[in-house]
Formats: sequence, C-alpha cells, structure tokens
Amino acid sequence: MGMFMASVAFSCTDKELWRKIAPQIEQLLPEDDGLFHNFQEAGPGYCIVSPYGESAAILMKLPEFISALTGGYAVFANCVDSDFNMISLWHNGKNIEDSYIGNIYEEYTAFYEISKPDIHLWMPLLVDKTKAEELSQVLLTEQVLAEDSLRDLSKLTGLPIFDDEFFGKCV
Repeated sequence: MGMFMASVAFSCTDKELWRKIAPQIEQLLPEDDGLFHNFQEAGPGYCIVSPYGESAAILMKLPEFISALTGGYAVFANCVDSDFNMISLWHNGKNIEDSYIGNIYEEYTAFYEISKPDIHLWMPLLVDKTKAEELSQVLLTEQVLAEDSLRDLSKLTGLPIFDDEFFGKCV
C-alpha cells in the first residue's frame, strides 16, 4: 500500500509580515479536518499538511490566497498512492502551473489538465542555483516512490513540501 498525503508549502522571510498573516491563514483551516501546520516554527518555510490526503480538496484552494499574502511562491502537492504527485505552483496569487511528477494514472488525465513540470518555472525556487540538473531530475523522472521526489524537491527549494521530521509529528 502506498502513501497518500497533501500539503501546501510556502515561505515568508519577513517576520513582521508573518506575524500579521499567520492568523489570517489559520482562520482558513477547519478545526476538525486532521490538518497540521508548522506555523509555530521560526521559518522561513511553512507547511500545512493532510498526512493521509483526505483534506486535499481544502488544501488545493489555499495557495492562491497564501501566495498573494506573502507575495511569493506557494506549492500544493498531493501524493497519490506513492505512484505520482500532482503539484501546483503559485506566485503572488496567480497559478503558474499544474503538473505532475511520476507515473500518473491514466484516469487522472481525463479529469485534469495536467502535464509534466516546466523546469524554467521552478528555477526561481532553487536555493542553490547550481542545482538545476538535480531539479530537472526530480521534476521530470519517474520515481519508484513519489514521496521521495517531494523530499528532494523540499531540499532543493527550501520549502517543506514533504519534511520527514514534521510529517512524523503529524501521523
């Protein structure tokens, strides 16, 4: 049996702005939907996670609002049975890309307009700009375990899309 999870990851380096917007974001989160966040951490990377993916529909609505508040990037990720990830990239309130990593189930392509990621759209998120080849491998190769690609994407971008330490606290 594979892993199902969903998350929204983003960053906010301005501490004063973070103190202002964190409560606004928290107000959007239903209290009883099994969602977890790391807003109490020092940042700058933050994440809201549904550890079993059951709240993916709620989370997929948040990146537009969050990226508009922060003026930066937000990433929605949904790991499906460890086979593939559906990911959405947002910047400053605008959807830049809806894509997938891994071996997507054919029936998903019938319901969603989704394609492989455009590496150029993800380049601004790289922590180390010399890691473009690694980013390309993560985004474009088919992984045995889809969550591994989210772990690697987290390391490359600095966004806690799938952070084992935080995820371990949620399950």
